[in-house]
Amino acid sequence: MKWQIKYYSQKLEEEILSLPDGLLARYLRLTDLMCEFGSNLGMPHTRPVEGGLYELRVKNKEGIARVFFCTKVGKKIIMLHSYVKKSQKTPKKELKIAQTRMSEVTKMKHSELKKKALKRKKVKKEYDALEPEFSLLRELLQARQNAGLSQAEIAKKMGTKAPAVTRLESSLTSGKHSPSISTLKKYAQALGCHLEIKLVSDH
Repeated sequence: MKWQIKYYSQKLEEEILSLPDGLLARYLRLTDLMCEFGSNLGMPHTRPVEGGLYELRVKNKEGIARVFFCTKVGKKIIMLHSYVKKSQKTPKKELKIAQTRMSEVTKMKHSELKKKALKRKKVKKEYDALEPEFSLLRELLQARQNAGLSQAEIAKKMGTKAPAVTRLESSLTSGKHSPSISTLKKYAQALGCHLEIKLVSDH
């Protein structure tokens, strides 16, 4: 049974749909994975805040957005509040809105919001361009799920600390840094896997 994503209100749906195209496309990719693997994607994608409240961390060249959410029985993820981040700290006002909404009823299905968003040509183009990055992230999450290990547990097996695994997973999916073959082998071994590198012809 897959997870379901619901929204606090139609106004929240509209706020999310009004995000810049690239941020919205990345939000859709991340929520695709949440529907498949659940609410905890791990840093730098999701983070527990307090008292059952979590945040989805969406970032690209257009800026930074945060979407607060909670979970309910029956594999339900409830999106509560979103805002575009303009400072390092989370504004108390934004946090209070999310906390106030936590126990309230939600309405629209995530699938409906996604369908609306992908009707926008620029969002669809950005969404499709993210496929390679998120295919790899899906593979990492699947391996972690199969192994039943958290980022902290993987780090322990690798002889390092959790932030190092967060950076490694982030670099693999963003393409910003290139971890060494040795590090990738350790990561794979910690998950009970082996590293395999292939050259695939373009023809």
